[in-house]
Amino acid sequence: MTKGINIGQFRSVNIVDYTHAFDIEFFRRYIEEALTCVPKEHLKSVENINIYDECPSHFPVVARGGHYPFTEEEGAELDIYLNQNLGHLLPENHPKGKLSRFLDAVFIRTFGKYFIIHTLLHELGHHVYNLKATIQTKDDDTASENFAEQYANDIYNKTYPLHHRYYWLFNGLYHLLYWRRIMKDDEIRRAKKAV
Repeated sequence: MTKGINIGQFRSVNIVDYTHAFDIEFFRRYIEEALTCVPKEHLKSVENINIYDECPSHFPVVARGGHYPFTEEEGAELDIYLNQNLGHLLPENHPKGKLSRFLDAVFIRTFGKYFIIHTLLHELGHHVYNLKATIQTKDDDTASENFAEQYANDIYNKTYPLHHRYYWLFNGLYHLLYWRRIMKDDEIRRAKKAV
């Protein structure tokens, strides 16, 4: 694995860049925006947020993020996989033209931004679950997943109340504008799950 570059700290958490295809400095503000939304005590024991271009190929599904719990020796780590959050934006075989790059930039600044923020909040939710869990409930993956999703939704909806209130409108607009990207993303996810 390539060694990451620590591009700084925000709220006592290292942000570590493992990307090659994406400009991490551009995405860093979205990571910081997500961290600004959460209570300081929820970041306790989080050591690194690792930013990658892609989800690891050995994962059973095409994940958008990952969580690695803290131990006695090391703090927790949260992973963000940019390409999966952005509906597989990276070109597969051929370079993109100017129009495609422009439309990608619009997508990132609108819906893509919020996918990244929600994913980070979700992965942090797993961490908060571990902080609060008892010995009996710590290994309950279903409970952890449910808690993480509720945690992310609660903070996201408080931070972006218009998105919450008009979810039907934003969701409809997203599906209308990006139906090709959504179809491509679904196709890639189905293929990865089948393997």
